[in-house]
Amino acid sequence: MGHQSRVLTFYSYKGGVGRTMALANVACDLALRGRRVLAIDWDLEAPGLERYLSNASAAPLPVESMPGVIDLIAHAGDDYVARWLEAAIQVELKDLPGSVDLISAGERTDDYSQRLHAIDWEELFTSGGLGARLEELRIGLLSEYDYVLLDSRTGITDIGGICTVHLADILLVLFTANDQSVRGSRQVIDRVRTLRQHLPYDRDALATVPIASRDESRTEYTLALEWRDRFAREFDDVYRDWLPAGVSAADALEVFRVPHVPYWSFGERIPVLLEGTSDPTSLGHAYSRIAGLLDSGLDWGSKAERGQDFSSSAIDDGARRSSSRLASAKSFPAIGLALLAVVALSFALLRDFGTDLLTPESGLSPTSTIGAATSTVEGSGASGESQTSTRPTESPTTTGTELDGTNGTASTGPASPTSLEDPALLELAQVATLAATGSATEGFDACGVLTNFDVANLSDGDLSTAWRTVGDGSGVVVQAQFGSEHEVLRVGLVPGYAKVDACDGSDRFLQNRRVQTVRWTVGDVSAIQELDTSSPTMQTMELPEVAEGDLLVLEILQTTQDGGRDFVAISDVTIRGRALEPD
Repeated sequence: MGHQSRVLTFYSYKGGVGRTMALANVACDLALRGRRVLAIDWDLEAPGLERYLSNASAAPLPVESMPGVIDLIAHAGDDYVARWLEAAIQVELKDLPGSVDLISAGERTDDYSQRLHAIDWEELFTSGGLGARLEELRIGLLSEYDYVLLDSRTGITDIGGICTVHLADILLVLFTANDQSVRGSRQVIDRVRTLRQHLPYDRDALATVPIASRDESRTEYTLALEWRDRFAREFDDVYRDWLPAGVSAADALEVFRVPHVPYWSFGERIPVLLEGTSDPTSLGHAYSRIAGLLDSGLDWGSKAERGQDFSSSAIDDGARRSSSRLASAKSFPAIGLALLAVVALSFALLRDFGTDLLTPESGLSPTSTIGAATSTVEGSGASGESQTSTRPTESPTTTGTELDGTNGTASTGPASPTSLEDPALLELAQVATLAATGSATEGFDACGVLTNFDVANLSDGDLSTAWRTVGDGSGVVVQAQFGSEHEVLRVGLVPGYAKVDACDGSDRFLQNRRVQTVRWTVGDVSAIQELDTSSPTMQTMELPEVAEGDLLVLEILQTTQDGGRDFVAISDVTIRGRALEPD
């Protein structure tokens, strides 16, 4: 499909799946893309779309006094379309290149329920010419808007038939992981397909997009995968109507699913606007990918398997994000090890023996730096108090295979010519700059706390923070530029995101990819480290010989499969050595 104005119907067989919230977010994301959007609340028995949009609007929405669907549906005059357009309420969204208008379910007077139940839908269709008027309405609305979004009634109803069979160009069916939702959704899709064939109007085939809502992959990964397999089997032929050859229903379900984020369950809010769309783990990003798919005309695209073509995150949403967020390190070529566009961090020289080159001056006690017995978890529980992970943060030295950077020959196990007991060797040297060739943007944890994944987290001594990058991380490089020439003997890292979420108990170490193999390089010395991916602890190794240089390079070579979040993370890095005296 090329780009053209379309009617998009949001339907769910059961309530409580987040259908109205999805519509409101997709509408706002389409407006972020510069589209003119009209949202119509056809959920006449339980209206509420305006609650989401009014919370996003800079001005109140006068739904109490403006006519809506039940006031307009039976009108028989020549100005049928004009009356609907006059009922559209502008949602004042600041700094968006597009627009969102709303037609409510109806004027909210005390007799709303009586007016609704007085409508005889069968009479309107059989002798009132409603079918022809709806077709006229459809054409008229699409001449004024890029997209018309319909919030349909649940179940099998006359109103649902209007939204799904008569008006829709694309039908989005939201469902959750239970038998009623899945089977009911399948039955409705089959029914709509059959009825659509008898529609007496020249219309393209109806495209249907099943969307798994309230996805629990973050907390119940194994069960979520089992249900996703079932979804793929149940809706395989539905996806094949529009997916290109070689792309499966499972592929689509992996990309276009709506995660359950408890933080957004409170109130009617729009994460697309409040948290942005750039964090691939966020709810805003999930809605944005759906909006991008719709805006592309269901064109899967060459990068759709990662959702890269569909999110509106390229649009600057800084004004809608927290003003306190930290900028991520920008990508730069690893070739030549040039430190361009990096995040600079100034560190003071600490005099405590045994501390790390990457540990900044922070006033932390020895129990809160690398090697501590416990690590503080960001966020708070119901009481607002910080919660603590009791994971050990130090593991025995790992050996693995190590390479001599001079001749490339392999050795087995560390063979340092210098004792680590030498106090001079353990004196802290200064780190001037940290940088990485990849970095994920910030997001919200289960407590609703904004969490960043800046490269600076590698040096903060807190295992509940992490640096993180998108995908499997292969070839991604982290660099530490020392302020002067150094000798380096011991290195190490925590091979994942060693955080247990304080609010829902999610184990971020298991959910993200973990680091299996890395290459450390300082000057002419290089060594491979194999890591234990079952242990969220600091794992260290000695270099095959004392390395000299002012730059350390850490390259990721191999990572595990993700456990629901396609990121690779490292909570902390340690480097042991000493500054060389100038000649």
